[in-house]
Amino acid sequence: MSIKVFTEEEIKQLKMNPNVKRVSSKSIVYTLEFKINFMHEYRGGKMPRQIFKENGFDVDIIGMKRIEQCATRWKRQYEDGGVVSLEDSRKNNRGRYKHETQTKEQEVEELKAKIALIELEIDMLKKLDVSERRHGKEIRKNDKFEMINNVISKSDNPGMVTYLCNLAGVSTSGYYNYHSSISKQNRRRKQLSEKERYKLIRKVFESGKKKIGAKQIKMKLERKYNVTMNLKAIRRIMRKYGLVCKIRRQDPYKKMLKADHRHRIHENHLNRNFDQQAPYKVLLTDITYIRYNNRFAYLSTILDGSTKEVVAYKVSNNLKIDFVLDTVRELENIELHESALIHSDQGSHYTPKVL
Repeated sequence: MSIKVFTEEEIKQLKMNPNVKRVSSKSIVYTLEFKINFMHEYRGGKMPRQIFKENGFDVDIIGMKRIEQCATRWKRQYEDGGVVSLEDSRKNNRGRYKHETQTKEQEVEELKAKIALIELEIDMLKKLDVSERRHGKEIRKNDKFEMINNVISKSDNPGMVTYLCNLAGVSTSGYYNYHSSISKQNRRRKQLSEKERYKLIRKVFESGKKKIGAKQIKMKLERKYNVTMNLKAIRRIMRKYGLVCKIRRQDPYKKMLKADHRHRIHENHLNRNFDQQAPYKVLLTDITYIRYNNRFAYLSTILDGSTKEVVAYKVSNNLKIDFVLDTVRELENIELHESALIHSDQGSHYTPKVL
């Protein structure tokens, strides 16, 4: 969400406040006295919104985002240099470069930078392959950022970034982002050789007992090693070096049970309509596990689908079928609905013939 833009009426209202030094449609400059008073009250425990309101500001006009930003900025300045650092160091103008006030030296400097940039661009185009030039391929943005940086490093005027970016057809924010420390780290990660990437991928693959695929490897590389790698590149390297994820085989015991029809599967009579507006009519049952002292206990519960009440439960240290039967026997002391139905996921504990 962007900061609010003031209307003419709001600007007039803000100018009437003695705590305002200057105001425009997009910014407010507060007096030093107000900043000092704000910090004293803020450090005393008052909230920024309350301080602004008590000093005659309409919070709805200023907006909470602007208030929070002021509080954060002034707090940082106060901690760094005390009361003196709260003084506004900005001049009355915005500090932007005005072409109508250029001196002869500045004009010469701009022309020199322009010539240097064009020369670098020509050199870069020459380095492109013949096939790339034939297809009209343009210079990449990253190369343009490097060219601009090269021109500025050789110039006596480092404040020409905006001019050179406009000349090269790239954004100023893109230039600064490219040359920031985070971008440099990301580029270093991308510039890892294929052997280094393979070693990392193999390390993660083997740590997962060779049972994880490319997507899981990508996530583990980002979380554990802080390495960003393209998913297609991971798949290509895994295919090239024969890193094949093991496919989980079907449980032979389950396969045998299906073959000899030892388990009976029933039709789904509820179709997820668990709440029948009648207690003890639909009973839902399942098994879960509880971890304790590096061991597991197993909890079997029966829940009323209408009242959501746990009507029966049993805890066991094993998964024998008797454990489920004991839970069902708990219902003997309850007066069930005449058409009561127990609904389960029809797992192996609920479908053997012994039931």
